Amino acid sequence: MDDKEQLGEQFVRLWNNNPIFRNNVAFLTQVPLNHAFTQVINECIDRMEDFYRYDLSQENPATTPPFFLHILNVEDTLDLLLNNHKSFCRLADGEFEIIRGESMAFQEYDPKLAERLSGILQSYDDKCYVGLDSRYFHSTSNLLDKEKKFVRSQGRIMREVMEKFCNRKKLYIEASITCFYLHSPKNYSIPEYTVHYEKIKQLFKNKKLAIFSGRTVFDNIKFNVFEYATERRHIFTESKNAWRCYNEIISAAMQIPKDFTLCFILGPTATVLAYDLAQKGYTAWDIGHIAKDYDLFMKNRGKDSQDAMKFFDPD
Repeated sequence: MDDKEQLGEQFVRLWNNNPIFRNNVAFLTQVPLNHAFTQVINECIDRMEDFYRYDLSQENPATTPPFFLHILNVEDTLDLLLNNHKSFCRLADGEFEIIRGESMAFQEYDPKLAERLSGILQSYDDKCYVGLDSRYFHSTSNLLDKEKKFVRSQGRIMREVMEKFCNRKKLYIEASITCFYLHSPKNYSIPEYTVHYEKIKQLFKNKKLAIFSGRTVFDNIKFNVFEYATERRHIFTESKNAWRCYNEIISAAMQIPKDFTLCFILGPTATVLAYDLAQKGYTAWDIGHIAKDYDLFMKNRGKDSQDAMKFFDPD
């Protein structure tokens, strides 16, 4: 989180809890100030107003968000994928960082990759579902504190990317199906998790899988989310900066028979690979952290455990 984002979060907290602070801000907006400080104050106010438009929209239908997308929820997404054997790719905060010209933990910025990711957001294609994170369009009241802080601080930035590139007429699926344990509502029960992960495992039932990932991704995984698959092949490549190997990876993928489901655990590169292979007649899935997510749940690790804290670190 950068300095402005931290300042924005502190501003929201003070605004919520300190009426004197609110009065002072109201006064400051009426008097001439240093230009840079005025910009910071106005940005904080804009971010706070934007956050509340979305956070209150579910509780008060009269509070209409200025921008909204049609994104299926997690369970409807799983039902759709179970009933339609079709390719899917996903874009979340990491992909949006690349689009915005920034590097992320396991992929350095590349202008061509950014162009491809933004193009996928704009596409209207029936060969490949595209997943987005719906948390940025709903109330954060049911999220864990860590998730709540992240969504509140990043929400406006993420929505700006989506507003610029997304197709408002398109139906998107939920991107967080691949890391549901950490992103799930705080009141989710063990029986509900059990039902959810059984559906996840059913996605792979009776399928032949070719799984492309970094070499160490599965080193610490004990529980097998792919156990219902009839066959599993592993093809290893770079865990970090896989975009450099895009041509080699897609060439290897196209050597695999089309009765296999191609699964990619390769960060933003997986998004492009799944989309491109769908255009070539393959069934390709960008499955992200799905194996780690299931393993973390099965190991009964708390969401504030050390394993959870390291969940999004490069493998």
